[in-house]
Amino acid sequence: CGGGDDRGGFGCALLVLAGAKPPGDPFGFPRVHAVDPNLIAGPVGYDSIEHWVSVHDTLGYTIYFENDPDFATAPAQVVRIDLPVDSNLNIYSVRLGNYGFGQFNYTVPENTTFYQQRLTDTEDSLGVHVDVTAGIDVVNNKVFWLFESIDPATGLPPEDALVGFLPVNDTSVNIYNDTLPKRGEGYVLFTIIPQETLVTGDSVRAQASIIFDINAPLETNIWQNMIDAFPPTSLMNTLPASAPGNSVTLTWSGTDDPGGTGVAFYDLFVSKDGAPFMLHASEIDSTAYLFSGAPGSTYEFYTLATDNVGNREEEKTAGEGGEVLLGDGCVTNLTLSGVTLSSGNYRSAGQLTANNITITAPLDVKFYSDTAILIQNNFSVELGAEFEAIIEVCPPSFGNPGSGGLFKRKNGKKRK
Repeated sequence: CGGGDDRGGFGCALLVLAGAKPPGDPFGFPRVHAVDPNLIAGPVGYDSIEHWVSVHDTLGYTIYFENDPDFATAPAQVVRIDLPVDSNLNIYSVRLGNYGFGQFNYTVPENTTFYQQRLTDTEDSLGVHVDVTAGIDVVNNKVFWLFESIDPATGLPPEDALVGFLPVNDTSVNIYNDTLPKRGEGYVLFTIIPQETLVTGDSVRAQASIIFDINAPLETNIWQNMIDAFPPTSLMNTLPASAPGNSVTLTWSGTDDPGGTGVAFYDLFVSKDGAPFMLHASEIDSTAYLFSGAPGSTYEFYTLATDNVGNREEEKTAGEGGEVLLGDGCVTNLTLSGVTLSSGNYRSAGQLTANNITITAPLDVKFYSDTAILIQNNFSVELGAEFEAIIEVCPPSFGNPGSGGLFKRKNGKKRK
């Protein structure tokens, strides 16, 4: 009728109502219409202000639309959503997600780039079917969704302006019962991946345009995420050649790429006696760790750092900082056998035992024991230069084995 505005204002029509008004006087009335206060929400990421994400992340977005009860006077029959794709996002990676409106929620198959469906379960409550079409428009570089109300009797758009799939929102739903579905609200979901060529400090943006019926397009807010593109690095500090007892304190350094979000944690990998590296401890939030192992074994280590958006340091193939021998060579229990021993120190954290054997001991062979030395029957040692057996707390320094020697013999003689 030639007028009316989107906020319920009166328009003017050259309409004469016989007997109601003098000829030529205007007659005004509000135009019924749907109105949409809209919103887009994307990944919160790291830092609630900058919304940092990884260049490798799959970014998920939700677009919300509402038939606003403060301004709308009729259900929406047609809703179209367009989202131009930022040049820093890969349009070919778009995957459509679930959607819904009012009490109705629908699941979209995984890995979907085009979707078309006629919804008939809406007829009883809304009086219409709904045709839903969504997909990627590569020519115009955008993602789109289209909701169209269909008269079940004719298969055409409803002629009644007061019939549509998205009613004016229900104002009775408030903070005390906001878990209830709001009949005048809808949403669509989708995911997209950043371009691989982005570097740390680049940003990606998303903003949708929503059209209710024949109204002008309404823009959503802009959702922006900052990109952290590269992983951090870490390096194990130099290890001592040996460590007393069964533990050693490990330290390392770590740093993220310039401008990145910083290191969040480290994973510690360990190799025992030359075996393959295995994950020993994960998500260590400091650069020091007290490692405990088996006395008498040699260990190598490396760390892998992960930053605050999940970028992880590249895998390593070798240990860093050298290797460490725990317990100065101390073993849990040392049982001597009838073999020729190499030069060196042999230490037992528990009991040193020998039974009816002869040990050929070359130069510089020493035996140490923590608790006891058990010599049974005819134990003998063919001495080279010196043989010592000493009870002491394991493990002291080899250079200062302690006191309390049980027996000692030099000059190449045999001792039983």
